[in-house]
Amino acid sequence: MKKIYFFKFLSVAIFILSFSIIGGSVLADTLSVPIRIAVSTASDAPTLGIPRWKAYMLETDPNKFWACYANGSSTLGNISYTGDGGRTWNTNEIQIDPAGYLDMHCSVFGRNGNMYMTWPGRQNSIVFRKFKAPIHSNADGDAIVPIAGTSSRHRSNIMVQITGRIWLFTRLSYASPSENVLYNYSDNEGASWTHGTAFATNSNSVRIGSMPYAGGRPALVVLYLNDPRGFEYYLWNGRSFEARPDHSIYGVNMGSTRAFTHNVVNDTTFHLIFGLGNSLHHMWKNYANGTGNWNHEIIDGSVTTNNNEWYPISTVRGNDLYLFYCKKSSSDNATSMIYYKKWSQQSQTWTEPVLVSTDAANRYNRDPNTCFSVPANSPYVPVIWRCGTGPYDIFFDKVMVASDTVQASVEYNLGIASSPEMGGTTDPPAGSYYYPESTRVNIAASAAAGYEFADWSGDVENPAASTTTVLMSSDKTVKANFVAISDLSGSIHGTVQIDSGGLRGVYVDLLDLYGGLVKRATTDIDGSYAMDSLSPGSYIVDLNVPLGFDPIGSPSTLVTIADTGIQVDYKLRDITTGNVADYWWWRRQIEALRDNPSADVGITIDDIDNFGSSIFDHFYQRTDQYAMRIDDATYADNPARALTFNDIAGFWLDSDNDSTSARIRKHLLACLLNVASNRLSQNTVVSVDGATASQAITYLAGRYAGGDVNDATIWYNLSLIHTQQLIAAGVIPLSTPNIMYKPDSTIHNGSLANEFGLAQNRPNPFNPVTTIRYAVPAPGHVSLEVFDLLGRKVRTLVDDMKSAGIYRIEWDGRDEGNQPVSSGVYFYKLRAGSVIQTRKMLLLK
Repeated sequence: MKKIYFFKFLSVAIFILSFSIIGGSVLADTLSVPIRIAVSTASDAPTLGIPRWKAYMLETDPNKFWACYANGSSTLGNISYTGDGGRTWNTNEIQIDPAGYLDMHCSVFGRNGNMYMTWPGRQNSIVFRKFKAPIHSNADGDAIVPIAGTSSRHRSNIMVQITGRIWLFTRLSYASPSENVLYNYSDNEGASWTHGTAFATNSNSVRIGSMPYAGGRPALVVLYLNDPRGFEYYLWNGRSFEARPDHSIYGVNMGSTRAFTHNVVNDTTFHLIFGLGNSLHHMWKNYANGTGNWNHEIIDGSVTTNNNEWYPISTVRGNDLYLFYCKKSSSDNATSMIYYKKWSQQSQTWTEPVLVSTDAANRYNRDPNTCFSVPANSPYVPVIWRCGTGPYDIFFDKVMVASDTVQASVEYNLGIASSPEMGGTTDPPAGSYYYPESTRVNIAASAAAGYEFADWSGDVENPAASTTTVLMSSDKTVKANFVAISDLSGSIHGTVQIDSGGLRGVYVDLLDLYGGLVKRATTDIDGSYAMDSLSPGSYIVDLNVPLGFDPIGSPSTLVTIADTGIQVDYKLRDITTGNVADYWWWRRQIEALRDNPSADVGITIDDIDNFGSSIFDHFYQRTDQYAMRIDDATYADNPARALTFNDIAGFWLDSDNDSTSARIRKHLLACLLNVASNRLSQNTVVSVDGATASQAITYLAGRYAGGDVNDATIWYNLSLIHTQQLIAAGVIPLSTPNIMYKPDSTIHNGSLANEFGLAQNRPNPFNPVTTIRYAVPAPGHVSLEVFDLLGRKVRTLVDDMKSAGIYRIEWDGRDEGNQPVSSGVYFYKLRAGSVIQTRKMLLLK
């Protein structure tokens, strides 16, 4: 859609807020009508401040504004942006975390068209990521960078100096005081970091904020919970953070109240606002070389709004401080509304509060947020917030503070598609792109095997040419049309066998040569599968190898379909030992390892971590209806991540929760640990009437997830599985699908065409194992090697003669000496004769 030229005032429900005299005339601050811009499925607080900003307005064009928020799904976005001051918003999903899930503690800071983020990542560490201009799609995001010495239990805050130095501060509540507070800074856009102690707080529970202050230096704001020090700040002097004479802002024990905001006007006037009891407090002072006393005033009150329920957030435009906060009109949380006040640094006074959340749907409003500062030429001040009880609506509103004289840059949207999708590809690839007005965009179409290019649909200069141009004079959509060379259709069929016969419930995928899923079949009770009505062309038949089995031969087969049926059979070997261990055995080994991590008990802490990762990958991360998402059994935390040794030890050894629900999860986890460690085969019969372990686990876990959390028969029957006793006949319906758990393995990046092809590794980033796939169209010698950033060879994965086919191999993040390599970027190189292809991958620990 076109990015509009000017803001247009909405003609409904305009509220007069405050007045200022400009050139003898009176201009009023006005409030537009709230609009819903996104939905969040995060468990709570998707726009939480305290005191992290989650938005950014471009310094040179205030029409461009980005709002960030948490989400609890792998398919939903975390960034919404507008190029026309909030009139229109993007429709594509932009994900701060490539996995989609994002923690509510994300902190955002923008400068010079780039956005910088930090949050507790799925890599079990605090992570950093930069999005570079224009921030219109996932492709604008750089790789995630883990911050050394942190865990996913840490919390972080980010700011960027005008010099470009990025500061990232971390804390760890209810832990060692040595973790509170640490700093990390980078002078090269996050490529490397310098670490240190920001200030030795000697406290095990703090909350932190940060901002440029007094010459643009980083100021660290610390709230000491349950401590008479209350609020203090520390300022960077070029070598360390020091406590200036005025470092004590509000020396009062705040208890566990922790909702506050801070900001700075004209680099020299420090403001701190927080809720305490039924009052909203304001502290402020001029820097004065770090001397003098703080001013204190109460700026609002409510007998039904208490402590953290105020949720203040602030931004600055010119000489004015804008404050957004919550206030309830009764004890009912549904009456929590968003209000706005403005502080004038010139008159040193506040306006009266004005209601912002005026939409009829605005109930249960909370967590207003905005950007750190607004350009002085911006005609509006933005605010976002969440409302509802979940899933949460994300609303946007703006305070209009001046006449609109800022012209938006003109950009148009170009949508590119292929029809049919498997008929060919385009350059640029299919998707949505923005280009400045009058740009001539070159586009090209390439037909896949079995297809030929027909023409372009849409406004292109030469519809009949596979390579042509588009003039961006308006929003445009173009489509490359392909036709099958033959009208004939074919089919594929085959079996998946183990020594004892056919294996039921295994996925066999048909992929196009770019790894896209064309069709999926599931083996029946005899291990047979079939796919028909297939268009002519070349495909990859890909077996999803179940947990506990290994393929005999390659699990991927390159085929060309014409008018005849093709048979592709697979043989699997059961690699489980049958040495099933009960819950109590696992518990004893974990307890022994926690007491002595080097104890020789048959398993290691790393083993348990790897089993947790395998459970997460194979059971939690499925994308179909059989995904098993049960906390403390298949995942931990929000956003979800793999269980670790410490998670399992804490749940099994430290928790005094012995409820039926807890017992179900403990015994389910014991069964899954046996599967993940190749002790228990999913095909093992576990009931008198012949139900398999896979059927039993699927059925019992499904009952729990469906709400039967207090049925003791569930944990009892799960215990029979890991104690190798048979479940009674009739308990497990034999119609339960024999689901052979495995995450989807289709490749969405990289080409495996009818030439030497090297696909992007998956997953990427990875820890500790990733899979690399490559295609060999003709017999010959093939090598696949891994190198570090300095070009030093780390590992040879393949060095052998290969026949034509599709291959895949795993790299476990170890070198030739079987030693784990460090986190970082690595290259893998495929060589066959004179053909060399190289790709990049990222190992995160």
